[in-house]
Formats: sequence, structure tokens, C-alpha cells
Amino acid sequence: MDSITFFTTGLDVMSGAGRMLIEQMFERFIMSRKYTPAQGSISAVRLMNNAPASFTWRNCRYGVTEVLLNWLEPSNLLGQVGSQIWRVEAGPILSKNLGVYDLAASQSGWFIRRVLD
Repeated sequence: MDSITFFTTGLDVMSGAGRMLIEQMFERFIMSRKYTPAQGSISAVRLMNNAPASFTWRNCRYGVTEVLLNWLEPSNLLGQVGSQIWRVEAGPILSKNLGVYDLAASQSGWFIRRVLD
């Protein structure tokens, strides 16, 4: 993926510092809720073209309407593989209510990392 420069800061958006800056600025305007793997556990994920197409969370099936971003987040522990994060626009099947969800795929499975309201 090509790197993107954010305004005149010269920060690479795909770098950890650039992504954190974007998220901090984004969160000032939008409320978000973070989840631990236990809280945000996803029971089923259907992939299409290696990206989430739908997922089941809290006994509700969500359809993904658009993949907004994806990135690899490194692990805090040495020798462990990090998580692949997918920021998607999704909503319950048969509903017009959409939200933005950060879905994380790690060695232990899929979980919701963050929900943006």
C-alpha cells in the first residue's frame, strides 16, 4: 500500500504515529467505544476477497457495506504476530442503521476492537 502524507506534518499515515494522530483527531469529533477481545468476541465472520463481508456479534448478523481501511497492528509481545484490523461500515441485516466498526483478526480469532458512533 502506498504511504499517504497527512497535511504538512510529513507523518506517514500508515506508520504507528501517523495512524494514532489521525485516530486522535477523528475521536475528537466522533464518540467511540473500545472493546477487549473478550467483550467484542465475534462468533462468525464471512470473508469475500480476503475482507470481511459479514459478521455476527451479540447474536446479531451485520452486513459490511464498505471496507474503509485496513492495517496491521503489531503485537506488544516479542515473537507474536499482530492483529489485522479492518475498519468497516456495517449494519444489522435488514436495517438501514449503519455504523463504523474496527474488526480485528488475531491468532485467537476475530473481535470488535472499536465501534465509532
